[in-house]
Amino acid sequence: MRINDTGMALIEEQREPGLFSMAIINRLLFRVACGQFTEARKELFKHLGKLQDLGRVNQLKIRWLQAQIDAGLQKWQSAEQGFLHVVQGFEQEGLVFDAAFASLELALVWMHQGRYEETQRLIPQVYEAFVTLRIKKEALGAMMVLKEAFEKQMGTIRLLEDVVEFLRRWYINPDERFVPRGE
Repeated sequence: MRINDTGMALIEEQREPGLFSMAIINRLLFRVACGQFTEARKELFKHLGKLQDLGRVNQLKIRWLQAQIDAGLQKWQSAEQGFLHVVQGFEQEGLVFDAAFASLELALVWMHQGRYEETQRLIPQVYEAFVTLRIKKEALGAMMVLKEAFEKQMGTIRLLEDVVEFLRRWYINPDERFVPRGE
């Protein structure tokens, strides 16, 4: 976050509004990753006006971030609405990976709401999306364990949280996500 803040201080906001907005988003992502949900929520609303004209996909990513913040603050209803919105939006944009990943976070919200059956139906769909995308074996293995646990009605919030956290760390580097064609 210090490096990001140092970079933000060097950006002329009026001259490079898009770059400044992306630095704000990075700062929010760091806060969420550190579990600083209250601070992230305050910053998001403080800068919301600067994040308006970034295009549809970036708007979906900001809404996704807001849903993650809501989930971190245990605002399950608004988190669910946010994740449903971004899953649908990512699907419309053809961003299958992002839709699948946000679906896992939606499943986690449902588990916290006691909605096991809905989660149990969603997990195999996410697994199939990841198989189709040819994600790397480490991530696919985590998803396979998750899918099998829910098929056997042994899926837990803790297991789902662990898989989401593992995939979140892995998700950071897009070059590492997929098996190259031909392999």
